[in-house]
Amino acid sequence: MSRSKKLIILAAVLVVCLAGYLIIAQFLSDDEDSSSIEISSLESSSIESIKWVYSGSEIEILRDDDDAWYYADDAEFPLDQDIAEDMESAVSSITAVKMVAEDPEDLSLYGIDDPTVSIYVTVDGETIEYDIGSYNESSGYYYMMYTGDSALYYVDSTLYSTFCAELLDLVEYEYLPEIDSEDAESAVLTYNGSAYNLEVVVDEDDNTDIEYYITDEDGNEYLCDSTAASNMFNGFINVSWASCADYNVSEDSLSEYGLNDPYIQFALTYTYTVTVESETATGDDDDETEEQTLTGYDTLLIGNTANDDGDRYAMISGGNNVYVISADYIEYYEISSYEDLLSKTLLSYSEDEIVSLTVTYKDTDYEITVEESEDEDGYTVYTYSCNGTEIDMDDFISLTEDLSADIAKSDDITDYGDLLIAVTVYLDDETEQTVEIYNYDDDYCAVSVGGSVKYLADESLCDDIYDAFKAVVKTMAEEDSTAE
Repeated sequence: MSRSKKLIILAAVLVVCLAGYLIIAQFLSDDEDSSSIEISSLESSSIESIKWVYSGSEIEILRDDDDAWYYADDAEFPLDQDIAEDMESAVSSITAVKMVAEDPEDLSLYGIDDPTVSIYVTVDGETIEYDIGSYNESSGYYYMMYTGDSALYYVDSTLYSTFCAELLDLVEYEYLPEIDSEDAESAVLTYNGSAYNLEVVVDEDDNTDIEYYITDEDGNEYLCDSTAASNMFNGFINVSWASCADYNVSEDSLSEYGLNDPYIQFALTYTYTVTVESETATGDDDDETEEQTLTGYDTLLIGNTANDDGDRYAMISGGNNVYVISADYIEYYEISSYEDLLSKTLLSYSEDEIVSLTVTYKDTDYEITVEESEDEDGYTVYTYSCNGTEIDMDDFISLTEDLSADIAKSDDITDYGDLLIAVTVYLDDETEQTVEIYNYDDDYCAVSVGGSVKYLADESLCDDIYDAFKAVVKTMAEEDSTAE
């Protein structure tokens, strides 16, 4: 290619790039110049009513004499005042990003002829209409026009996202008082024709250390699996409604949602603290208040009908509204027997807590000590020794420090075989943990904790523990042979 042709091509490319730059610069310049076009600036308290049309429904809220908002068609509707105030704020100050056209001819190009949302704001008896058209993917804005102005504007998503609401989206949801996990005292779970009594025990020195216990039909109390039990309690304490299905329901209408004969009931007893005016208050000092601890009792009701996703209708007993609750929450309460809730923890410790161990392997007790030190890089190192011989316990410790079972039984297992291995861990808080692992079948080993054989643990995991210590013993034997 000749030099002159190359120069012509480069010049053409430069012209295209320059034109593109000018277009972009002009667009950016327009945005900068018009980024604060004021559409409305109203005193919030002067707004008398807000009405909007969305998805074929028309909703209007009115301001009462106390500056609270209510639903125009039903003053008893449980309108969430925060949502109403967000709407009030959204229409009191509307700003356009830029003017798109001064007097557009074909409004169908912008969705204004059939708005996604139309909003009507009444102030001093006069109503202003705001029509939100379609979304422009290129700009990331919505088209909008309003009463008294023939221009078409770009606005951000604030108005659309605030008013793309149907009636039940406006309901003020009902929840428990603001309580924490440690405020729970007890609960009764009723499911599948059985009632399960649960108790909560909170450590007096550390209120984040919580244990849960379940009582069987004979009055025997067992430690619960902490995850399974806490999911039940926290699932209700921090319940998250997927949506509202109905409001101000009557007893007669509960059958529509399967709540007259609930699928699940979870009755929770809890304590909570409220601040009240002190009995000695004179009324002159705002600080003359005191805290009172109260006891609460509420029941979560989950209906016996489910949708295709497994979600169900639910409500707080004595409440006014019916909600939809996710299937994820419902799973917390679906247990086949109280044994499903029993703790399956066999050993629970961390390496830095170990003082010593005793391992029983092939009828021999191995006393193992541990020493803590730092290497040259400042990292903590644990050295294990047995009969003066240093041994590698890394695999064994890793397999046992969070050992758990697959199945927990309320009654002792009796048909187990020979002892495979036993482990006692002595900890720095002067406590000890002991497990004895026995042969059982091809899938499980039977495990004793505290002298009672109530657990079935994965057979392959138990074999790994056995093999890890077998390797330790083999190494000790080889070193003893070399020393001789």
